[in-house]
Amino acid sequence: MTAMCTSRLRTSESGSATCPRAGDDALWKIAAYREQFARPHWAAAFNTACPTEYVTAFTTGLVASYDPHGDAFLRGGLGNYRDPTPVLAPMLEADWIIDDRRTMLKLTSPDGLAGAWYDRRDLDPDNELVSNETRWGMWGGPPRVGWYAVFSHHTPTALITATAAAVVDPAPVLRWHGELTRSVRQHAQATPVRPPAPTPGDTARTHWRPAPTLGTVSAPPAGPPPPPAPASRPRPARLAAADPALPFDSTRNPMSLHAEQFFTEALPLRIQGSVVGNSFYAVPPPGSQIRLRIDFYETIYHQKFGGLRLTVLHPDQGKIDVVALSFKEYGTFRARATSASYDRHVINAGSGRSEPPWKGGDFTALAQAVHAYAGMWGYPAPKPTVRSSQRAALPVPAPSRVRGR
Repeated sequence: MTAMCTSRLRTSESGSATCPRAGDDALWKIAAYREQFARPHWAAAFNTACPTEYVTAFTTGLVASYDPHGDAFLRGGLGNYRDPTPVLAPMLEADWIIDDRRTMLKLTSPDGLAGAWYDRRDLDPDNELVSNETRWGMWGGPPRVGWYAVFSHHTPTALITATAAAVVDPAPVLRWHGELTRSVRQHAQATPVRPPAPTPGDTARTHWRPAPTLGTVSAPPAGPPPPPAPASRPRPARLAAADPALPFDSTRNPMSLHAEQFFTEALPLRIQGSVVGNSFYAVPPPGSQIRLRIDFYETIYHQKFGGLRLTVLHPDQGKIDVVALSFKEYGTFRARATSASYDRHVINAGSGRSEPPWKGGDFTALAQAVHAYAGMWGYPAPKPTVRSSQRAALPVPAPSRVRGR
């Protein structure tokens, strides 16, 4: 979780309570306030799949305009009767197709894989702050792995223009080859480069080095032995405080998630390992030092979990990589009958019910994604099995990259 707060500006990563909460899959949310505890004046949100370069473009412009002694960063929104096309000028200069109608202005990239909009309708200002029905918006990517960014009515237009410029920027960006889905590779031009961090293959080839041989030193003559220390009762260790590598929810009651039953029975994993608390720890591949941990990741709502978090750990380098696999993206609970579309794709561990909160889910596609990610780090690919009770496997998109907590 990441959050930056001032008296009138709040920027947070998913899991923080500093920005307006909503039933969406936004990872980054930025909100500006006239007063510290007032209703937000404007808000912007970027979902999990949104490239970080777009978030950086927005926040860089925000930092440049921020004044702790003035309100310039709060102003700059487009009036109701002004022309919105100059705000999206970078897209027009990139020959995007414009569809300007009375209620909506739409821009679409020449390849049809990205777009933007300006909604002229009478929108609910409160709903704009907590939903995707906003005045401004951008989207892109193939189906199922697409991204979006939304901006409410009073968002400064300079920040929207900066984001639009980043969207059409032709400069190449760094991506792991394994996280690119087949549909993305069909539309992208990939050029191998030397990565700035160790690759999974580099990490897998790393071997444990023995500790250096201890030398000898002179010691002073031994004196009388010190008096024995008074006996004291040992105090129980607090694992969460002593081991920062443990997941953030390790101290919670594992029975609320029924993690042991989930990882050994419900999730069709074919990776050897053990369940500790609410986490599954995979046995490392032969000759490798890396450790794969799988646990549940919590949404912005308390005790509601939106999917699995996979963390790769190394004894020397610490946390190497973290990805999130959402239940929604892999259709885990599509068969649920519920009126709330958001609750359909999460598990509620705080309901107080005795049965597992994930009961009734189809975890076939989710397990395939786990195996695909584990294979990137040297874990042997599982042998295919035929289970008549399972329906056909769904297409497995690549996991969405997130920052670790």
